[in-house]
This record gives sequence, structure tokens and C-alpha cells, in this order.
Amino acid sequence: MKITVVLEAFVQTSYETYTHKYRTVDIEVPDDGNEWHVAGEMEALKDGKDI
Repeated sequence: MKITVVLEAFVQTSYETYTHKYRTVDIEVPDDGNEWHVAGEMEALKDGKDI
């Protein structure tokens, strides 16, 4: 099953002004009978592998 999540970034627009930017992405959630929720994020290593 795929769900859509919303990403947020805090972006500087001028010297002292910032704004929020949002983007949606689809993620694949296992369909194994469990009720899965997005719990956080993982940082990728420089070689592209997850921690």
C-alpha cells in the first residue's frame, strides 16, 4: 500500500526572512496486517546506504 506524506523545509528567502516550503511524496507501507505509522527519519551515509 502507498501513502502520501508531507515534507517541510524552512527556507531563507532574504537576509532576515524565512518561509516554509512543503512537498508531498508517496511511500510504500507494508501490507502485512500491522497498522504502520511514519515514526521519524533516517540519515543516509555518504555512500548512499542507510544507517
